[in-house]
Amino acid sequence: MNSTASHIPVLLQEVLSFLSPIDSGNYIDCTFGAGSYSKAILDSAKCSVYALDCDHEVALYAEALKAQYKERFTFILENFAVLDKVLHPFLKDGANGVVFDLGVSSMQIDNGYRGFSFLKDGPLDMRMNSEIGITAYDVINRKSEAELSDIIYMYGEDKSARHIAKHIAKKRLSGPINNTKELAELITKAAHGRGKINPATKTFQAIRIYVNNELQALHKGLVAAAAVLKPEGILAVVSFHGLECRVVKSVFRELLNNVHGNEFVIMNKKAITPMPDEIKRNHRSRSAKLRVIKKLGIR
Repeated sequence: MNSTASHIPVLLQEVLSFLSPIDSGNYIDCTFGAGSYSKAILDSAKCSVYALDCDHEVALYAEALKAQYKERFTFILENFAVLDKVLHPFLKDGANGVVFDLGVSSMQIDNGYRGFSFLKDGPLDMRMNSEIGITAYDVINRKSEAELSDIIYMYGEDKSARHIAKHIAKKRLSGPINNTKELAELITKAAHGRGKINPATKTFQAIRIYVNNELQALHKGLVAAAAVLKPEGILAVVSFHGLECRVVKSVFRELLNNVHGNEFVIMNKKAITPMPDEIKRNHRSRSAKLRVIKKLGIR
């Protein structure tokens, strides 16, 4: 298996520029995926990278990097929400930099059996960690119409949430909704195919975020990442949609206001977005936004 799979890292050079890896430095890749960020950091200096991911299917990519970089690379199968706890034995002196590449990876989207894509037929799963937690099937078939409406509106920001939830509830009367194709077709029918984007986009996003508790995990992970940084350490976050961006901006405001007991400075007042040539090479990068903050010291 290719260690980089089909995943194309977004804003990689910009992230590396801010991190500026140094020899003997310690860096954390909170969203390992296929290992593109980890590999780039390891190639930039004789440093160490500690990578986290809760997706069991990335283990082979982690093994490939371990074989190449030996003791300089450590992989931990965990959600970044608990990074401070799982990394404490390794990083007692803190990290020089931490990077987050949020959202669902290309590997997860492209594999229909994971249930993330409305363009590929597969089971209603959508779990980042496919071994624990509720599935999209549980949400779609067992939540009440009101609960579904709230989930779709809150995490998908879809004004058609009530209408879509009503159609789902009606369809369930004749039997469960079993796969992504069935759900996507139902949503398209409920929305009458209107809108600039696929009508299923927001509902699939909402269910995925709910299933994986993504926003709460992100807040915890960012706060934990900031705490583990050394003075002058860099926290770089690439986000892809409005809800993620709001959490990132909210935590950055907390850090800038010393809410968590440290002093920070923002490195880019305006979020950095991909250049046209990157978007041309990788269409999925078009909505990416990079925000960076630096720890100055401990109060």
